[in-house]
Amino acid sequence: MKKKGIIITLLSCLILIGGFSINYFTEFVGADSTGHPFDLHSIADKTKKLDFTEILETSLKEEGYETVSGMVLEQGKQLSRVTIFISKKEYKGEQTKKRIEKIVNRLAKENEIGSFKVFVETKS
Repeated sequence: MKKKGIIITLLSCLILIGGFSINYFTEFVGADSTGHPFDLHSIADKTKKLDFTEILETSLKEEGYETVSGMVLEQGKQLSRVTIFISKKEYKGEQTKKRIEKIVNRLAKENEIGSFKVFVETKS
């Protein structure tokens, strides 16, 4: 009788551990390194519907970047990137890039469209 109780307890623990493992595995498989689900088409559609570039440009201006002269947004499974063009006058080096990177990825997270590698280019 004692053996039967131990076996049932062990089987219950194995089932519980297996359930946690399956849950972890499905979450891990559901997103790639950029945080995008594998269904890239729905994410790209959502980005267009939101007019993410307009949201981003408005937020950058609210943060004091008045000379945003353009941006290029590229979304892919392995890497999604955004290149933002600002004036040389507003660009203060790495601190500007980091600040813009925080703004971009905060907005992307809020809108559930993954994350972006951010590039900042200057124009005269």
